[in-house]
Amino acid sequence: LRANTTGANNVAMGWGCLKTNTTGDRNVAIGVLALDVSTTAQYNIGIGNDALGSCTTGSNNVGIGINVMAANTVASDNVAIGTFALDANSTGESNTAIGTHSLGACTSGRYNVGVGRSVMDSVTSGYQNTAVGYYAGHGITTGINNVMLGKSAGDSTTTGSRNIIIGEATDATSATANDCINIGNIFKKASGGEISFHPTSGNCFTIGDNKKVNIYGTDGNWNMAMYAGSTGTQHFIDFRLSNNSQVGYIRTNGSSTSYVTSSDHRLKENVVA
Repeated sequence: LRANTTGANNVAMGWGCLKTNTTGDRNVAIGVLALDVSTTAQYNIGIGNDALGSCTTGSNNVGIGINVMAANTVASDNVAIGTFALDANSTGESNTAIGTHSLGACTSGRYNVGVGRSVMDSVTSGYQNTAVGYYAGHGITTGINNVMLGKSAGDSTTTGSRNIIIGEATDATSATANDCINIGNIFKKASGGEISFHPTSGNCFTIGDNKKVNIYGTDGNWNMAMYAGSTGTQHFIDFRLSNNSQVGYIRTNGSSTSYVTSSDHRLKENVVA
């Protein structure tokens, strides 16, 4: 605080911290060169070597860890906790980065939330993204409004936007795809609006009692498609009564499809009323 003139209520502990502060108020700097170039910045907390080390006029930032927000100059309202978290940020505002290297490449991105090691650590100017989990959203650069939850969730997305990706190692349909949904690689919605279910052993999609599923299609398109998992006999649709007794089903044997019913007069000959 050797350059301090009218700055008040500041705390400096460590070699070189807050050494250029002149009129900035209510800053806390703990660690070698923490907030060392701050002049008029206010309400900042920098704890750790070189924490907020480039901040000149930015305010209301919280940085805890080695090299946290080390490149931050004028940006405000950021929170970074973890070594190298938000360490490239210069003008991006209102970001929250928790975890080593979280949002580490962000320069001008804003309103991002990253929780976990290396979360969204390729984001540069992307904004309003949320990623939680180790490596989640790792590849995002300029994409916006994405939600990635789970280890490595959405890590292949780069410039894609408005995607919701939930589950370990789940991704959108491509690195640049927009408006995709992928939940556990079981429920998927592609950019064009196509919805698909990919059940694995023990997983299924269930609609509650007395509920309907409505499918609205357009002329000239396949409105609903079911894909067999192999070439063997498979049941696509099972018809059951409320007591769970089976009354019919639709199946394929790999080369043809048949409709089987316990009783259906449409499939009988010489029916007498």
